[in-house]
Amino acid sequence: MSRRSRRKTQTGANLGAAIGQGALIGGALFVLSLAIAAFAIVSYAKGFLRSTAFREKVAAAISKSLKADAELDIVRWEGSSAYTDRFRATGYQDAAFGFLEVSGFRAELDLSAAQFRRGVWKVPEVIVNQADLDVSEKAKLPQSFPAPAIVSPEPRPQAAPGMIASMIPNRAEIDVVRISNFNLLWTEGTGPKSEAVGMQTIIKPTPTMDAYKVEIRGGSIRRPGQEKLEVDRVDFRFKDGDVFLSQALLRTAGDAEIQAEGDIIKGTKEKPGSMLLRASIDHLQAQEVVADAWTQKVRGDLRVAAKIEGDPARPDQISQTGTITMDKGMLEAFPVLETLATYTGSERFRRLALRDGASAQFSRIGNRTIVENIDVQSDGLARLTGSLQVDGKALSGKLRLGIIPGSATWIPGVEQAIFVTTDNGYLWTDINLSGTVDAPQNDLVPKLAAAGVKTAIDTIKSPAAIKQSVEGAIGVGRDLLNGFLGR
Repeated sequence: MSRRSRRKTQTGANLGAAIGQGALIGGALFVLSLAIAAFAIVSYAKGFLRSTAFREKVAAAISKSLKADAELDIVRWEGSSAYTDRFRATGYQDAAFGFLEVSGFRAELDLSAAQFRRGVWKVPEVIVNQADLDVSEKAKLPQSFPAPAIVSPEPRPQAAPGMIASMIPNRAEIDVVRISNFNLLWTEGTGPKSEAVGMQTIIKPTPTMDAYKVEIRGGSIRRPGQEKLEVDRVDFRFKDGDVFLSQALLRTAGDAEIQAEGDIIKGTKEKPGSMLLRASIDHLQAQEVVADAWTQKVRGDLRVAAKIEGDPARPDQISQTGTITMDKGMLEAFPVLETLATYTGSERFRRLALRDGASAQFSRIGNRTIVENIDVQSDGLARLTGSLQVDGKALSGKLRLGIIPGSATWIPGVEQAIFVTTDNGYLWTDINLSGTVDAPQNDLVPKLAAAGVKTAIDTIKSPAAIKQSVEGAIGVGRDLLNGFLGR
């Protein structure tokens, strides 16, 4: 190889090496510049996150999102974790809630360059010690959300260089919020507040932060005038004030299980809201739901299947319809049966075991309850059918009482005079109900009394009949006197 060729080759090699070294240095400088830029962005971001401007920006963003007047305490930072002692928000008239207070708030932030390139404040987890939420209308501010004052453009922080300021995220993404103790308050109509307290709650927002998946475990529900319910689990989705309930499992003090699912849609000025819930109750003891005056008269294991629907803004117009069945039932000292036992002289009527079951259909709106298709049977001894209505405490209704032939022979002729219809192996009579839930009345008593007197008159020519009627009358008088004197 000639000297010129060797010089060309050496020059080419030197040029290639120089280009390679230049590319390496240039790449290193480029990577270094990116690292410096990322460091500058993160450093500025950390400084901004500690500033009053950031706290005010967060409060303004929350106010806009919740349509509320939000106030955030001083935010403290440890590494990428933010802490604040308290956060408060009072909702305007168009908000989904009245008042919210959060205490013991901690948020973890992902300050990686990848999240900044997406323009996102990424929050993998928020932990809250306690949250108190009041959704009653009385807790709201008297006016609507002042949108123009909140949505006006906000200037970029002046302290940041233009390029860095332009890369500061302008939205947030939260993966999960965990609340150790969540307390919820609400009102139904004009009554006192109800509450659900002590609930462990997990909230998972969608990436757009416009809907939330909520999981609740534990806690209890207290409503005025009702027994406390223990919360097993509640899972639902929440969006724009609407609730889509996928499952709820509650328990009563008597270990009854209540399950529910359905939707609750918030109304607007143009369109009323709607609610459609389907619920079932198992192992509910009758003593837990009947009026105090009836707790010793009705016993049994109830099963209820119900549908609840209406406008949630008008709780007095919400309807509840469904069916109720009772197993292992017992009727004891029941007014109609007490009367029947007294006038027939058969103690079997005083305490009826409902081994053949009992069932009815019900509907309720406000304070008015209608119970239809009542069917109560007891060991082939008696059967009760019909319907009744409770309006407030006023009671009315029409029942049919059937007894087996031969069970009402204590007063001769009663079966012919009162139980005049034969059907399905029973002798039937009609009963009209009146009075109140606490003091029910029925017209069986006067009919039985009149039948006893008439039979005595009709059979006066028969000494045996006279003797039997007199003995029966004495027995009836004795039982009534004993009942009157409380013996």
